[in-house]
Amino acid sequence: MARTVEVVVIGAGPGGYPAAIRAAQLQKRVVLVERDRLGGECLNYGCIPSKSLIHAANVLDSARKAEEYGIDITDIHVDMHRLQAWKGGVVERLTSGVGQLCKGNGVEVLHGEAAFASPSEVRVKTSGGEEAIAFGSAIIATGGRPTDLPAFRFDGKRIISTKEALELEEIPKRLLVIGGGVSGLELDHDALVRRPPFVALRIEPTDVEVITLARVRARELHHGVPRHLVPGPIEVVHQPLAPVRLEHHHVLVAGPARAQGGQQGGFDLVQTQV
Repeated sequence: MARTVEVVVIGAGPGGYPAAIRAAQLQKRVVLVERDRLGGECLNYGCIPSKSLIHAANVLDSARKAEEYGIDITDIHVDMHRLQAWKGGVVERLTSGVGQLCKGNGVEVLHGEAAFASPSEVRVKTSGGEEAIAFGSAIIATGGRPTDLPAFRFDGKRIISTKEALELEEIPKRLLVIGGGVSGLELDHDALVRRPPFVALRIEPTDVEVITLARVRARELHHGVPRHLVPGPIEVVHQPLAPVRLEHHHVLVAGPARAQGGQQGGFDLVQTQV
């Protein structure tokens, strides 16, 4: 027997959880379903982790320049394990904050994977079994997922998405970034120190190399971000006209995100006509 709520929200990312909170503030009975972690891709695997690493890189960059201000700092060392632990703590505090916001506003959070059984009912698979929920309105806020390429399928080890890139325990000595969009440029070129966070975190000036393989139009080369890329450990390859042989420890595929949905997203919009 399905229990009934007024609003079910599928996806607890930056679109889903604010929608659930607002609906609850409007005196609606709301269930928020999330199969992974509260906060979605941005908070857990994107914006926040990347900004944390960039902040650490900027701190290190300032320490290296401290001598200019008469401050002597010696024996600078980057412990990636501790850095990742600190970054994880930042993310955990924010995800806990999302949970508290939901609880404080009367939003019920259900951890599991939702699938539409009909235009007015979802079934949620949780660790404790399956639950049927009837609803008056549904908000689908399942966000996106990284997209790989036919020649570069994600394996989580050498061919990675931004998620794995932000969790590396060692600084890659040679990194190939495929894609010159927001994710690719942020990870391979920090706008603040004008170097990739992985390059900025290096110990020796030449022990990291980042190559970005990007398709950029001439107008963007003149007016956009790529014209600011600096020489040195960063090399940008635009629209190669011939095969290029590159040997790298890691390949980061940073193309446009693909919308969650269909059977892979845990629901079928076509069959239910929602």
